[in-house]
Amino acid sequence: MTDTISRRKFLSRAPGFALLPALAGLPFSARAASPSTALSGVVGTWGGDYLKLLQENVDVPLLRPEHCTTNYAVADQFVRKTQMIAERARHVGSMDVSLLGDVDMYDTKTAGALADIDPKTVPNYVNVIEALRHPYAVPHIFSAQVIVYNPALIKTRPDSFLAALDPRNKGLVGFSDILSRYNLMAGAMADGAKPHDLDAAMKFFKQLKALGPRVYPSNETVAAGLKSGEIGMTFMWKARALQWKNAGLPVEFAFPKEGAVPYISEASPLKNARSSAFASTYMNALLTPSAQLAFAKTMGYAPTVTNAGLPADLQQQVGFTPSETTRIVKLDYAALARQQAAADAFWNEDFKASL
Repeated sequence: MTDTISRRKFLSRAPGFALLPALAGLPFSARAASPSTALSGVVGTWGGDYLKLLQENVDVPLLRPEHCTTNYAVADQFVRKTQMIAERARHVGSMDVSLLGDVDMYDTKTAGALADIDPKTVPNYVNVIEALRHPYAVPHIFSAQVIVYNPALIKTRPDSFLAALDPRNKGLVGFSDILSRYNLMAGAMADGAKPHDLDAAMKFFKQLKALGPRVYPSNETVAAGLKSGEIGMTFMWKARALQWKNAGLPVEFAFPKEGAVPYISEASPLKNARSSAFASTYMNALLTPSAQLAFAKTMGYAPTVTNAGLPADLQQQVGFTPSETTRIVKLDYAALARQQAAADAFWNEDFKASL
């Protein structure tokens, strides 16, 4: 099997994906690759700002000079996760690497779609923060869920998820649909329960539904709602809040007193990848200090490696205080996986219905 695939063949294997040519690659070994040893592969990821930053800070400076070419399969995490699991029995899948949030990545691992990381083929893995390591994934960037609000509309600083239930904020609360699982975790924590307690989460969102919340299809459309004043509050990653504030949106954010759910964007090699060498090369590039710095500067995400070398002021901005760090909750991935179907059904069929 070669390391190239036609657009027509890829699209026939992965319906609904948009295959975008990347701007290029990073070395698999310390020596530069020659055209005869060039690598190519397919990376599944989100579009928008995330894709643009991958192209500008991973492909162009790190991979292109080494004759390593990336093609991107762009789709939301639900589509890609479904595709990864559906293809797990194939000898060769349609992706070599996929980027997902840590909760979804755990699900694809337990479904048998992923290979484990071989640290020897990912030299930068030695610098990964110990608490963020999983044997089947490279952590790319991370943040934690905070309460984002417009002070002109939300008059009292919301230091608890329960602020969404305040009648004074009726009609001013909105959520990103693609973060449904994390929204439910926040609802459970608002009730004093563990993030995976679905009963507590449903209780919270049933109460909230009476107050006329809005659900937007993406993080970007939530930002548009905040900018227009259609909503004044959401639950979102601190990194996104920083990005929006830097872009001029009238928002502030507060670390919830209940604690915060972490979010780790991870990259994993597919068990049936066409090129494991490409997969290792790409994951190694994600951990390069320059790439980590670029995502911190541009998107406000904290680095996942100990040698990122962020300036002190930037590290303080994107990171968390010692007090906040102790209140970032540890997720029970197995428990979340067991109630995933029920959680999705509640969100889509009960909460979102008739909003």
